[in-house]
Amino acid sequence: MKEILRTCKHCGGMHGEDYVCPKKPTNKPTEQFILRSTYRWGKTRDMIRKRDCFHGRMPNVFLADEVGDLPNNYAVESMRSSQINILNKLGCVISTKYPIKAGFRLDSER
Repeated sequence: MKEILRTCKHCGGMHGEDYVCPKKPTNKPTEQFILRSTYRWGKTRDMIRKRDCFHGRMPNVFLADEVGDLPNNYAVESMRSSQINILNKLGCVISTKYPIKAGFRLDSER
């Protein structure tokens, strides 16, 4: 009986049905995956995120309410600057109080 050869999807060569190609990838987990799936790594990651107040996350939308009461516009400008790399920027600034001269002024009043 003839041995049936098949095309190997890993190397492109022709092998018999029982042949195991050396280029076939193994499903062995890497050291990095094993480390990052440990309980200690997860707890450390969560503590660092909490310590940094989740600054590593980029917001999609920002909402600033009662900006008329702010002493300066630092908070609103930091919210706007956090969206530098986002394509569809969206932000809402709400003020129900007229700003005073020393405080934050809206862009339309400058």
